[in-house]
Amino acid sequence: MSKKKSQALFTFSIACLLALSVGAEEAHRHEHHHEHENEQRQHGAHVHGMASLTVAQEGREVLLELESPAANIFGFEHAPGNAQQRTVVREALHILRNAEPLFAFPDRAGCVVQEVDIDTPFTADSHSEHAHEEAQAAHSDILAGYRFECSHPERLDQLRLGLFSAFPRFEQLKVQFILAGSQGAATLDATQPVLEF
Repeated sequence: MSKKKSQALFTFSIACLLALSVGAEEAHRHEHHHEHENEQRQHGAHVHGMASLTVAQEGREVLLELESPAANIFGFEHAPGNAQQRTVVREALHILRNAEPLFAFPDRAGCVVQEVDIDTPFTADSHSEHAHEEAQAAHSDILAGYRFECSHPERLDQLRLGLFSAFPRFEQLKVQFILAGSQGAATLDATQPVLEF
């Protein structure tokens, strides 16, 4: 499948997931409006230790999108300023590209990663003073997309996340999913790294 078609499918799947969850979100938002308003004033949408994961299945394909503050992954949010930080970025990006240990579906589902796309505001080679100043002025987020092909998607019943052991700065992961007629949301952490469908 072409990258363009894969992105269109992912966008459609995410739109469906969000449309299905709007009712529950509206009720939650109304109930906790003031609490969230205060939290947003303090942190905005960017909270260190927190991240979000969306999981969507269409036929044999499972698409995942991880959005996280760069600090959860690199330990900092600015362009790498020295050789040690460039090494940290290079090694972290290598771990992110190796999807299977981070997102382990049951072996019986026969899922194999087909595509990984990582969008980061800087690379291991970013070291200009201008890039460093720009990155420090704003919060930096990482967006990672993964496409798996599963030979037996009907056997998908869980997803074990290796993110917490690979990146110990992750504290909580808010997950939304839609798979084979099942939809839901969960909050996972290092003590509960398994998403049950």
